[in-house]
Amino acid sequence: MEDKNSFFVGEDVAIHLNNVDKSYQDFQALKNVSFEVKKGQIFGFLGSNGSGKTSTIKLILGLITPSSGEVKLCGKSPLNKELKSKVGSLLEFNGLIANLTGMENLTFWGGLYDINKKEAIPKSWELLKLFKLSEWADVKVSNYSYGMQKRLGLARSLIQNPELIVLDEPTLGVDPETRQLIRKIIKKLANEGKTIFFSSHELDEVQKVCSHLAIVKNGEIIYKGSLNKFIGDYSKSELCINLNTIEEAKKLLSSIEKKFNAKRNGTLIRIEDIGDFNLEDYSDYNISNIYSNKSTLEESYFNINTEEV
Repeated sequence: MEDKNSFFVGEDVAIHLNNVDKSYQDFQALKNVSFEVKKGQIFGFLGSNGSGKTSTIKLILGLITPSSGEVKLCGKSPLNKELKSKVGSLLEFNGLIANLTGMENLTFWGGLYDINKKEAIPKSWELLKLFKLSEWADVKVSNYSYGMQKRLGLARSLIQNPELIVLDEPTLGVDPETRQLIRKIIKKLANEGKTIFFSSHELDEVQKVCSHLAIVKNGEIIYKGSLNKFIGDYSKSELCINLNTIEEAKKLLSSIEKKFNAKRNGTLIRIEDIGDFNLEDYSDYNISNIYSNKSTLEESYFNINTEEV
């Protein structure tokens, strides 16, 4: 149900880039970039170093302006002053002050968003509990581990209760428990109607939380749309057939290798790009078990990046 107090009320699109170019002197970082992020989505944004990811993030946050084209957040310019308090972000710089405690950091940032201390303290306690840092509330951040600073940095990005949250590598370098906690919180935020822009090199993390994505390569968008469709379109499905004997496996391989890309390892036959392979046509073989390897975002991402743009 839509929140009537939401700055996004009446808007289905949280982030809109249309024909965006960005140049730095003689270098063109972005070329005709267009994509949309719908309200309430967890949207993955992928690209290698130097692909244009950072420039795109800075454009969304209003830290830079496009050379040409249009960037809109819920129908408004990222430079809109009222919009600033509706957008949270966690970038490479986590925004924390090392000689302040966890609580002091959060209340300090609350003050920057005009949240008075009386209101900021309970908000901060709530966030510290959410990120399992309440026992460290009165400890200086200089004594926090890297993973704890990552959690506090994400908590800091939520102090003003933003409706759009831009995250750059939120799980990079943290332990598995922290990864799981951050994933859980990101999903919780999305269930509350918030929009998450999730930029990361960690493809497994993106696959676990995102429903849609865009991929940038050499400053151009080479894919935008459903994550599941992307995996289906760019992964190579593999069927594994285990036979009872090596002789049976050799016989099956001989009968299919001219039509299918198949390999044998002992009694196991692997078939890539199964296409119109129909197992019923080979029912006379003594098959012990069959399984298919699950496609991954990493596999699909590698495949699309080996193609020419």
